[in-house]
Amino acid sequence: MDTQQFFREALGISDPELIAHMDMLGEMVLLQKDEVLFLQDEIPDRIALLAEGIMLGLAITENGREVVDCIAFRKGDAVMPSSNLQQASPVQMRALTPCKVFVFPIATLEQLVHRYPQALNFYTTQLTAAYERHWTMKMVIGQYRARERYEWFLKEFAPCASEIPIHYIASFLNIAPGSLSRIRREMLDEA
Repeated sequence: MDTQQFFREALGISDPELIAHMDMLGEMVLLQKDEVLFLQDEIPDRIALLAEGIMLGLAITENGREVVDCIAFRKGDAVMPSSNLQQASPVQMRALTPCKVFVFPIATLEQLVHRYPQALNFYTTQLTAAYERHWTMKMVIGQYRARERYEWFLKEFAPCASEIPIHYIASFLNIAPGSLSRIRREMLDEA
């Protein structure tokens, strides 16, 4: 998928002037598996939008444990460590699989939003979608039992669930890895 096709199909941007402007400002970056796009505690200097692959938002604890905060797999997903673009990143954004990510400088975002109504609409839509996904996740973790959380994950992350190692799924769903293995065995036995 070329950059202009990505803008039209994945981001829903149709304004040819905006597409040309974004294409001029940014670039499509290829990330290898396990390559880090943003470091934890780093202040990001660019906006990143997923074109292909799976990215993880990982909080690295003081003792080195990785806690999965988010998983991005949809074309057009913002793969940003925080919605506050001026704060240090609370998580590391790492490629779980080889990825293509479109990046452009944060400094140009305000200019794009003021100049192009469709850019403002896109930005607002991205923020709203990210907020809804994180709110849903909070509700799932807080209100669902472990098996229900895993069933929800299989439904919501169906296109990529088989590519995500079980320890990352367990961390994301706040389920002990042994418990998740047992749930998976039970589900296989029931099928």
